[in-house]
Amino acid sequence: MLTLPASRQWYKNFVLPWADVPTSVRAKLNSHTRIAPKERRGVVRTFMDSILNVCASPRKSELAAVDEIAEAVENDRKRAMLPGIVLMIMAFFMECVEYFFEVAEVIHITY
Repeated sequence: MLTLPASRQWYKNFVLPWADVPTSVRAKLNSHTRIAPKERRGVVRTFMDSILNVCASPRKSELAAVDEIAEAVENDRKRAMLPGIVLMIMAFFMECVEYFFEVAEVIHITY
C-alpha cells in the first residue's frame, strides 16, 4: 500500500475554522434556523480558503476523507447524544465538500 508523505496527510488533523464564520451565521445554526444561500456560500468560501491554505491542491480522496471524518463525528454524536448543532455542522460541511466538487467541475479544476 502506498503511503502519502506527511504533507499530503493534512486532512487527518484538519479543523474547521468556525471562529472565522460570522457570528450571525453561527447564531442561526445554533437556533436551527436555515441560513440564506449567500451566507452558505460565504461559509463554503471560508472553509475552502482554510483548506486551500493548508493544501494548495486538495485531492478528491483527501476531501472525501474529510467528509468521512465528518460522518464519523456524526455517528459518534448519535451514539453519545451530543447537541443537535454538531449534526447540523457536520451535515453542512458535507454539503460544502459536495459544492466544492460541483464548482471544480464547472471551472475545470483537476484534483
